[in-house]
Amino acid sequence: MLSEWSPIVLQLSILMIAGGILGVVAWIGYVMATTKPSSASITSDD
Repeated sequence: MLSEWSPIVLQLSILMIAGGILGVVAWIGYVMATTKPSSASITSDD
């Protein structure tokens, strides 16, 4: 594993993982911002 390409491969792997996590968070935020809240989730029956 310790070749001349290992730092580049490690950096690209970390970049892909971070980009994937940020992409999922951004997608969840977009879905939450664009969907209308349903009345069933707002009202709580105690």
